[in-house]
Amino acid sequence: MNIMGHCHGDVTSGVNDHASQLRRYHMVAQVLELGIIVHSVVIGLSMDASDNMCTIRPLMAALCFH
Repeated sequence: MNIMGHCHGDVTSGVNDHASQLRRYHMVAQVLELGIIVHSVVIGLSMDASDNMCTIRPLMAALCFH
């Protein structure tokens, strides 16, 4: 029984799957980063629109953590 050279499926499919997985992770990271940026801008606009110091302090702390 000779099993050398016996292969099921495409040999390059593992490489293509790895590249597509990396592209997917890259896209997910970009979407998350965009969400953080938008969230920080909204916090900044909320700080600018607020006149109450009790509202500004927590927003400033949240902005610093971002």
